[in-house]
Amino acid sequence: MPQLLKVTAAIICDTDKILLCQRPKEKRHGLLWEFPGGKVEPGESEEDCIVRECKEELDVELEIIKKIDVIEADNISITYFKTKIVNGVLNKKEHNDIHWIKWSELSNYDLCPNDKKLTLRHNEI
Repeated sequence: MPQLLKVTAAIICDTDKILLCQRPKEKRHGLLWEFPGGKVEPGESEEDCIVRECKEELDVELEIIKKIDVIEADNISITYFKTKIVNGVLNKKEHNDIHWIKWSELSNYDLCPNDKKLTLRHNEI
């Protein structure tokens, strides 16, 4: 059985909106929308991972508000954190596009499968 890949994702909040990012066309799930994040490196905590990934991908520093949920599927375990930006200006270094949206608007976006599962479990964050 393949080892479970540990990943983190940030639900970045600003007042009543959250940040969605569109994956690059050439990557797995290309052009689908996601909550930003990435793979946990050996010896790294999930919290350190999400802070590092968002600094690398979006040029922002995050504060973690709380752990929301864990979704496991297809040998991937994604830990979701509610976060907010505490420093930096958003810069889409990896993503095709980024949008600030209300939670109620998520159904208008074609989400990556596990992010879709999270939104079906939670009416709001």
